[in-house]
Amino acid sequence: MPVINVIFGVTTAAVPGLGAHYVETGAMEAGSLVVNSQYISMVLMSVMMLALVIMMFPTAYACSGRIGEVLETKPGIRDGHSALQDRPLRSTVEFRHVTFAYPGAQEPVLKDISFEARPGEITAIIGGTGRGKSSILKLIPRLYDPLFGEVLIDGLNAREYAVDELRSLMGYVAQGGTNLSGGQRQRMAIARAIMKKPEIYLFDDSFSALDMKTDQTLRRNLKAAMGDATVIMVPLSLLAAAGVMKAGGRSHS
Repeated sequence: MPVINVIFGVTTAAVPGLGAHYVETGAMEAGSLVVNSQYISMVLMSVMMLALVIMMFPTAYACSGRIGEVLETKPGIRDGHSALQDRPLRSTVEFRHVTFAYPGAQEPVLKDISFEARPGEITAIIGGTGRGKSSILKLIPRLYDPLFGEVLIDGLNAREYAVDELRSLMGYVAQGGTNLSGGQRQRMAIARAIMKKPEIYLFDDSFSALDMKTDQTLRRNLKAAMGDATVIMVPLSLLAAAGVMKAGGRSHS
């Protein structure tokens, strides 16, 4: 690129300089000088574009290699062979001595977690920031698999289900809808999960952006809409967890 810029600059300066000499001596007309200047500018721009393409080729080649690696990577989450109709229970989630660490992490984010969430109950998972509350919810639809222990869905290990069939049982309320306000995003996510009518609801800090009146109205109507489904939620604070307890739920720290 520096060489191309030098050639471009020298040529741009040389053409008017030599052209002025030829016009002065009568060897060239002024109109011909203008035409030649335009032609040379077009040629130089084409050379500049060719140089840019040549410079982009190594980057494109490296990116294509990385894309190929992603496309050829075999997913770590594999389908099981158990059918939904073979479930011994319904709408039940159980963690048995679950330990989990994210890939590359030096130590587990969850250690020996055990609890059971049953139909018709609201289970609240509370704790400080970075203590793995959201990680617990991610293990239920098999966004990740635990290192040790078992996550049981309706009495069977979650690994035994096909991933699509397992997730069809659940309504997972997370974030999304970047063109909406925080409260609008949460209401849309909650409505989407309710319309699915799943057997298991997972609420990951899904009420934090709602105003008090909307929050109260929503919680009052959720119970009727969800029926006897199993509900596991990560509340924003201990105060929100207390509201869950008043509604008849259980909490896990």
